[in-house]
Amino acid sequence: MPVKAWNMKHGEEHDEDDGGLHDTLSQIPDRFIVAEEELDGAVHAEFSRYAERLLSSQPHEAGPEAHQALFDPTASLEVKREMLVRLARRGTVDAYRVIEQYVKNPDPVLAPWSKIAQYECRMALESELREEPVGIISTGLGGAQHRLRYCVVVGLSCVPLRDAQRHRLELAWRTICERYDSVLEQVRFNPDYVIVTLLVSMETPVGTVVDEGIAAANGDDPLLRRTYFVTNVTLPTDEEIRRVLKEISRDETPR
Repeated sequence: MPVKAWNMKHGEEHDEDDGGLHDTLSQIPDRFIVAEEELDGAVHAEFSRYAERLLSSQPHEAGPEAHQALFDPTASLEVKREMLVRLARRGTVDAYRVIEQYVKNPDPVLAPWSKIAQYECRMALESELREEPVGIISTGLGGAQHRLRYCVVVGLSCVPLRDAQRHRLELAWRTICERYDSVLEQVRFNPDYVIVTLLVSMETPVGTVVDEGIAAANGDDPLLRRTYFVTNVTLPTDEEIRRVLKEISRDETPR
């Protein structure tokens, strides 16, 4: 069964007829694996091109003994690169275990390649077991299981926060996360803003969790501003946070 990793970008233009578009949409997986860390898109594209060339010109499978080359310090990097691709596309439990073992102590230059191979193998394995295509989602902040990690920054309306207010804020966010099959990982308090790290279920819009988290934390005694920014790309610096908060809170005054 074909396995594809999908990277969808807003604003892309497609010149396809209705039938072609329908065919494309029908191939989009209903289930995705969330990568725990960011996967290099350039390496993933190179991996796919390499695999296509290799398997079209040399479709034979390597025997089990050939896989030992991955753990042979005298084997060339090119041989190991090929073995990782063949194992990934095989998509069996044994193949996954071999890659998993190599990922724990890879040749440094092949570390990104081996991580791609591990997820490709897992996609192939799950697609076979479920008899339906499985894709992969990778973001800068990663995720866990069926949840994506987000960093939410919200300005404080009430400063400084007392210990009881901090406890109330954390409890409110935790309660909202549980309601939406999500996880509150961390709350970091700064003098005039708070950083909340969340694992949000892919079944729930992150805005829903954030909006309700702010509302629950505020109650009748507002602690947080209504405006915020959220990212799943990278952790912002203090300078970036202050600049963005200043822009988005321009029309909102502290209570």
